[in-house]
Amino acid sequence: MELPKFLLEMSKQLNEQDNRCTADPIWVVCYDEWLTCANDRGDKEVIIICDESGGCKQFDCVDEVTEWLSENYPDWCKSQCKEEEVESIDDIFDESTMDWFTMPKGVELEKIEMQKVVHKLKYCLTESDANAFIKRKQHDYTRLYTYVESMYHCPQMTELRNWIKGLANG
Repeated sequence: MELPKFLLEMSKQLNEQDNRCTADPIWVVCYDEWLTCANDRGDKEVIIICDESGGCKQFDCVDEVTEWLSENYPDWCKSQCKEEEVESIDDIFDESTMDWFTMPKGVELEKIEMQKVVHKLKYCLTESDANAFIKRKQHDYTRLYTYVESMYHCPQMTELRNWIKGLANG
């Protein structure tokens, strides 16, 4: 009986692909999702600003907030700087002043804790198969990427993988 070509190709790929220093690797296609969580439990903190137009924006750092304020509320920034006798809104608005700082009328600021959740979407025997899935389905998800896990302590999967690897030699 002749072996199917796809098994011979898979054998070649298993023998030639980088295993990322992992014994008996299996390729996982993943994507990350950021969810709000309880204070002091997150992986990062973001700043949400909602203005009177009803729009809300998310910022990762105070510098982005001061840049947005300077672009959208320049008169307010000038008056705050004049009142505090400083050159730039950056000189008075920072992490330590953010909690009590009076924002422009109609603007609300909130700090929110965010936690990253990794979603494991698909498992593949080869990196090539994982990358083909990403190419085919990337448009349906946030950024997809590959990760490698080990099939250590999965004797049947390890035996199957080793059998497929051996096909290229036979």
